[in-house]
Amino acid sequence: MTCLALILACVAQAPETQDFDAFFDEFARKRDGIVVLEAEFVQKTILPDEILTTPGSLLYAEPRRVVFRTDEPKRTTIIDGQTGYEYEPDIAQATIFSLEDNPQTDVFFLAFEDDPARLREEYQVRLFTTDSDPRGSRGITVTPKPGGEDRAHFERVDLHLRDKDLLPYRMHIEHADDSDVVIDIREYRVNEAPDPKRSQMHLPPGTTVIRNDTVVEVTGTDTYLPEPVLFGRASEDTEDTETGREDGAPGVSATPLSAPAEEAAP
Repeated sequence: MTCLALILACVAQAPETQDFDAFFDEFARKRDGIVVLEAEFVQKTILPDEILTTPGSLLYAEPRRVVFRTDEPKRTTIIDGQTGYEYEPDIAQATIFSLEDNPQTDVFFLAFEDDPARLREEYQVRLFTTDSDPRGSRGITVTPKPGGEDRAHFERVDLHLRDKDLLPYRMHIEHADDSDVVIDIREYRVNEAPDPKRSQMHLPPGTTVIRNDTVVEVTGTDTYLPEPVLFGRASEDTEDTETGREDGAPGVSATPLSAPAEEAAP
């Protein structure tokens, strides 16, 4: 579950309450109205003797779903509430597993949501400033609290935020094994009502599905997991989209789309 470990690793310690609360008030205002977003990224895994680079894409949708796709290797990972899904086409295998009620999940959702309360139960969260990139000068760092290092999948995560809308443009994840992951995020598309199938993983016939270490089926037809998120119409020009379910089953409804409080730009 390497991809999941990378995803579940994202953001630094806690400043004075006044500054912290003021920042997250602004953070919430600028995120208000974001129902779904997509973006492209380039991920670099920095190892002691090599650097591995892969392009990919991500989708965030209410309520609490993130879809993370990489091209090299080809892999789809979904966090849907407290359930994780991972599909590896090279071995024709999909895995479904429980994330339980774990604040580690909230680390990644903080990149797109606005409430750090649960995250602060298990981690130190602080703000930082930087002048290293014109896209944004502020960010959030998350580290395990003393004594919690063994439970965390990371030693530190820095989430660099764009000035305009406080969406992340870079995630820098440090691991205890001397490896780093740097994810550079670009080309945001906010509230554009994507095809609901983008909120799922496609399993072709012959895919082995494993749930909590037990094989539950080998797909006989094209299968999509989990249920699709059904997006509203962003405007009168937005076309109706399919549910993404071949059996016509209902999907998960997202909040109706509307423009965010401050329009997110690429």
